[in-house]
Amino acid sequence: MSKHNETPNLPKTSRRKFIAGAAIIGSLATLEGASAINYFNHKNEPKTPPKTKGVVLMDQVVCGGCRSCQAACTVFNDGHCQPDLARIQVIKDYFEGDFLPQPCQHCTWPACMYSCPTGALQTDSGEEGGIPELEVRLTSLLSGKLTPSTTKGTNARIVNERECIGCQQCVEGCAKIFNLSRVRFNSKKNVAVKCTLCGGAPQCVRFCPVSGILFARGDALTTGYDGDGNIIWRPPEAEAKREDQLRGILW
Repeated sequence: MSKHNETPNLPKTSRRKFIAGAAIIGSLATLEGASAINYFNHKNEPKTPPKTKGVVLMDQVVCGGCRSCQAACTVFNDGHCQPDLARIQVIKDYFEGDFLPQPCQHCTWPACMYSCPTGALQTDSGEEGGIPELEVRLTSLLSGKLTPSTTKGTNARIVNERECIGCQQCVEGCAKIFNLSRVRFNSKKNVAVKCTLCGGAPQCVRFCPVSGILFARGDALTTGYDGDGNIIWRPPEAEAKREDQLRGILW
């Protein structure tokens, strides 16, 4: 009989090993399925974040287009001037000759947060997620990614860079509401960046030489996109404080 017709001696798999392997595969499939469910739940049924306690307002009538706000923003947040990464952008209307500051609205219905698949878009609760500050600083240093160091409980919508995967879905989500996304993307670090209100002391407001950028505060402000097709540029809850307390203030 030819050796080519002989049945090869294959290793036998015991019933116990087969069951163990099937259990492992089943567990992995369950985990992947749970991850997928969590992903879609995060996108489709997000938790309603608390309303912001502050919002940067623009006054395009007096804005001269100097872009000092963009320089102040990036020097404070990034350590160097890089206007394209500024959390506030100034665009020019060439037909009207107007300059239009475009600050983040920290929306009541934040499309950036609802678009994020990892939960990296968070609310500044002032608690750093319950992680001790020293641990946050150490892990941030080792990973090369940072969490905002100015968390003051403003309820601003912020990016936790340690959880950001650079997918830019938050950028696209914001751009669907506003023509110019308020979320910027740092390609060198592969992370999204956005306004943190500088912990309640926005530097763009501080360094605007003509008071064209204002800061409104309140316990719970209805701002930006409300989820029903409306964009609220000037929250009525903060209007009383805006003029007599905040115009031209230096923090």
